[in-house]
Amino acid sequence: MKYIRKTVILLIAVVLLASVVIGAGVVLSVRNVNVTLISSSLEADGAEARAEIAKYKEKISRKVKGSLMFSVGEGSLEGIVDKNVYEIEGFQKLYPCTLNVTIRERRETFATALTEGGYSVYDENGKYISYKENNVNGLDGAPNLLLEGAENEKELQSLVSVSKEFKTAFSSLRGIAQRVVLTKARVQTEKDKITFYLHGGLKIELLDCFVSANEKLTAASSVYSSLAAEKRLKGTIYCSLSEGAASAIYSA
Repeated sequence: MKYIRKTVILLIAVVLLASVVIGAGVVLSVRNVNVTLISSSLEADGAEARAEIAKYKEKISRKVKGSLMFSVGEGSLEGIVDKNVYEIEGFQKLYPCTLNVTIRERRETFATALTEGGYSVYDENGKYISYKENNVNGLDGAPNLLLEGAENEKELQSLVSVSKEFKTAFSSLRGIAQRVVLTKARVQTEKDKITFYLHGGLKIELLDCFVSANEKLTAASSVYSSLAAEKRLKGTIYCSLSEGAASAIYSA
């Protein structure tokens, strides 16, 4: 009798444990998917934006709905978005059953000319998008900012980083600058420099370019704002550090 009683108790425990596991699996499985779209080409809350959100919500739901929350990660969404157009910027789990996914449209911003012809195009964060025969931005038809002088990925990303500082200082990037060139020091007494070639003809040159770039460009922006229109068509604004402080000087 004791053996039968123990067996019954064991069976009841197994059944209860299985019920708890199944119940937890039901409660902690993906049931809701929310998608937020960040786009510069689609009007917020417009019909096209809503259609894109609905499309990706359906694709994500089809892939992960019903899966256990703890087993779902950002890698589970691999292949869902067209990487030439979008990237997943945010992935958040809200237990017990909701996923919040943020998809951002990648904006063409930079380009490098290829020796065999054509261009490699990059987004605003310096991530490669695609090859193009012409340097024409697909969103607005204007040229992307040309990056020149970089010989490896690290130098390319350095140009991107300083260009983003330029945008912060001038509140614009492609609207003001047409290309940016890295010139590396040839002797020990020299420093690397970066030169922004503006659409009007003016140049902005950062000496020792990877030190206090933001401060130097802020000083350059102040000088640029003070220039008369005719002076913005020629000359150079030289940016440097003097006694630890950033300075910018215009020379015709």
